[in-house]
Order: sequence, then structure tokens, then C-alpha cells
Amino acid sequence: MRWGCLLLAIATLYGAWQAIAFFWCSDDAFISFRYAKNFNDGLGLVFNAGERVEGYTNFSWTMLVAAAMRLGADPVLFSQIAGLVCTLLTIATLAFTSARLIAKGSAFVPLAAIGFALHEHAQVFASGGLETALFTLLATGTVCLAVGARGNSGLVGAGLLGVLATMTRPDGILLYGIAGLVGLSRARRACTWGPFVAVCAAGLLVYLPYWLWRFNYYGWAFPNTFYAKSAASPYPQQGVYYITLYLGCYYVLLLAPLGWLVGATRATTRGLALASAGAIALYLAFVAWVGGDFMFGRFLVPITPLAYLSIELLRARWPGHMLALVLLALTSTATLLRRYPTEAITRLPSGERGVAEERLNYTVAWTARMREAAEQLREVFRGYDVRVVLTGTQAIWAYYGEFDLAIEGCTGLTDEYIAHLPIGARTSIGHEKSILAIDPDYLLRRRVHFHLHLDYSNHVPGHYRSAKFGVVLATVVTYDRALMRGLRGKLDVECVDFEAYLDDYITKLPQQTDDAVRAAWTDFEGFYFRHNDDPERARPFRDRLGLR
Repeated sequence: MRWGCLLLAIATLYGAWQAIAFFWCSDDAFISFRYAKNFNDGLGLVFNAGERVEGYTNFSWTMLVAAAMRLGADPVLFSQIAGLVCTLLTIATLAFTSARLIAKGSAFVPLAAIGFALHEHAQVFASGGLETALFTLLATGTVCLAVGARGNSGLVGAGLLGVLATMTRPDGILLYGIAGLVGLSRARRACTWGPFVAVCAAGLLVYLPYWLWRFNYYGWAFPNTFYAKSAASPYPQQGVYYITLYLGCYYVLLLAPLGWLVGATRATTRGLALASAGAIALYLAFVAWVGGDFMFGRFLVPITPLAYLSIELLRARWPGHMLALVLLALTSTATLLRRYPTEAITRLPSGERGVAEERLNYTVAWTARMREAAEQLREVFRGYDVRVVLTGTQAIWAYYGEFDLAIEGCTGLTDEYIAHLPIGARTSIGHEKSILAIDPDYLLRRRVHFHLHLDYSNHVPGHYRSAKFGVVLATVVTYDRALMRGLRGKLDVECVDFEAYLDDYITKLPQQTDDAVRAAWTDFEGFYFRHNDDPERARPFRDRLGLR
């Protein structure tokens, strides 16, 4: 017992130290932060004021962040600390489950808790600002509490955790379903519906009212992100590839099926073996169906604790102290000596496979730089109704920039129209609906002013569509005369006076061919004339082209 506690303490301290060293914040986390800020500001649970679009999948996490922000906490730091706390609680849950269900009456060697504490990507997502750590805690707690419940009150708790998991990520319904099966099995053995009703209670009293509210509020059965990533379109080849990468890295988890077989031979561990096997199999099928994720490991970390518990079931058959230590040594060593697929992982998602180690891009320094740029934009645009489109790695700008309208134009996570567009050629999962390629006219219909970016390859100084706001480059999508007149006089703003450009172009109309004038009019009409009442400048083009 003493040695087991000491080893667990060392592993936990190491894991916490690593998670703190990894401190980073995913760009996607800032989507939740903007929802939380707008909620606190009285605008509703929306990304853009007046648009009810469910561009998040982590309701409980978003509301937790909103509560912290209302108390004055910085959302980045809070989300990192909260994620770390959730990971520590997951480790404690594993240790408690090991002592109660696996190692009861034998040496306390918490293999699962130690293995998860040493797991690098558990540490990575402990402090990345996302809901992953909370979801992992709730998923693990749902299964462990359901299996270990000694009465209906424990099953009520398992059901509540399952509901919270589902409200943290919709795929939590799979873990809640496993808890329901445990309750159903107990109900059948006891010849009473009590255990099953106990698990279902939270679903009826908590989740059903929540679901009816969100359906009434947003108008869709599933979150907007479901449609944006086209989860209704199976992508199993990518999903299997994603799972293979992870299991190739953390190959020690391949021992889990052997643990199920051994655990199922003993009455005391049979329930945990069957529940873990069912949960992992069901979740892997889900991950394979949707095509996995572009972030390496993110979709598989939540079931990793159950995989370590499954490995620990091997000692249920042979509870000797020495065997437990040998198994712990092998598991811990294999976890630390993972085979990272360097050749398959990039900094950012790209190409058909497109699996990335996102934390490498979102360092503390990068986040600080992006925040500074966004706050500069906020000051430049203060007092104006500015509409922007962002195409990846820029949700942080949407949060700190406080734009009146921000469209995520890479996948449409927060935009209903883009989300429901069909996928063309499959590319990196979750990055397959670029509005700039599919329907650029949509941005004109929404009267978007700027496409903000940092890509200097697209910046042509002096071109009437190019602008620069401090360190941020922009492509002018639509030219708002009043807005651009106001911005031109501000410090660190570079943009062309398009009205003067038009006047100069009009003087040269007689020298232009009809085709050149027609092409220019087509561009200028969507860029300028459709959004500004300027008949005097439009008349020379209309007269030349014979337009009414």
C-alpha cells in the first residue's frame, strides 16, 4: 500500500509538471470563450449577436468558463487550470477504482492511474484550454461509478455523470448508454426496474429539458458543428487511420483486450471488463465513423483511462505483489517510450490525412502575439460595425477583436449556411468547407468587409483589395465607403482610397476594351456599387456596357 501510494504520487507530480510545461491554448477554445463572453454580456449563447448558431459542442464547459469569467477570471488561465484539475481527478478516480474493484484484498499498485499520469497526450490536453480533460473525467467516472455502484443511489450518480458527459460532448451519450446497460443488467438480475430507472433519472430530469431548450433555441437536432464536419457522412478510412496512429504510438494499450478476457473470468471484475470493453469498442466505432479528428489523440484520450483499467485487469487473475510490480514497470515504460509517428504528424492540418500536433503551433508566445494583434484591431475598428471572415487559426482574433460579425470561413463551425454545404473532395478532417472556394459570393451577401490573415503571399501593396492594420493583413471583401473613409485616417492603417481609384479608372474608360470594362464592372459591382449608393460613378460603366 505504501509503495503503491508513493509511486502514484511520483507519477502524478510528473504528469502535473509536464502538463504545466505544455501550457498552451487551442484556437478552438476561443470559440467557447466568445460564446461565454456574449452570454455574460446579455447577448445570449451566440457567437454573433442576433444569430442563434450552436457553434460549440461543449455546453457544460462553455457555461463553466462563463461562470469563471463572470467572477473575473481570465478564460485562458482558468481553462488550463480547470483542465489540469480534471486530469488529476481522473487519476484519483482510476486509483480509487483499482483499489475497490481490482486490487481489493491484494497489494495496492494503481497501474491505471500511474499509466494515465505518465501519458503524454493526457498531459497535453490537460492544459490546452479545451473540454477534453473534463470530458475524460466524466466519461471515466460514468463507467467506473456505474460498475462499482452498490445501490440505486450510485446508479443515479452514474447517470448524472453520463448526462454531464453528454452535455460536455454529444458523444458522451455512448458512455451514458453503457451505464444504462449496466443498470438494465442489474434490473434483470434483481427482477425490478429500479436500477435501470435510477440510471435513466438524470436523462429524463436533466438532459431531456436541456435538449428541448437547445432545440427550441437553435432549431436543429444536433450542434452546428455536426453538420459543419459532416458527421452524417462516414469517413471510416480516415477514422481507422487516426486510430491506428494513436495505437501505434501508445502500443501498450493494445493489451486492453487481453485484460478484458482475463477480467471476464472472475465474478469480481467481470462487470468492469465488460463495461470497459463495450465503452471502448463503441467509442472506437464512433471515432472511425466520423473520420477521427485533425488533432492527434484528442478524440482518443477520453477512453484511454478505461484502456489502462483494462490492462490492470490482468492482475485480477494473478494478484501477487511481484507480478503487479512487473506489469506496472512494463506498462509505465511502454507509455513513456511511446512510438511517436513523426512522419505523419504536422504542425497544422494539411493534405488528405491532415493530422496535426496543434500545440506546436499555439505556443504561449504565439497566443500573446495573436492577442496583441486582435486588440490592436479592436482599437482600430472601435466605433464601427465591422464584419470579418476568418479562415483558420484565428478564433482568438474573433474573441479579442470583438468584431460585430465574425464568420469562421474554413468549415463554418459558427455559420449555419456554410455548415450545411456539401463536402467536395475530402481533405483534412474538419477543414473541408472553405467558403472562399465553395461560394465566395456568400461573403458579399453578408456584406463582409475584410478577410483577415497573416499570409503575406496574398498581400499586394497598393492593390485596391489589399489593406493592412498594424501587423494584420486583410483582403477587402466589400468596400464600405463610410467605414473606409474613417479608417484611412487612423495610425497604422494602410488601404487604398477606392473612390479615387474609381475616378482615375473612369477617366481611362475610353482606352479600355469592352471585355476589360465588363470584367472590371463585374468586380466593382460586387465590391463597391452593390453596397454604396453612387450612381454618378456607376453611370459611365452602365452607359459603356448598355446597362439600365
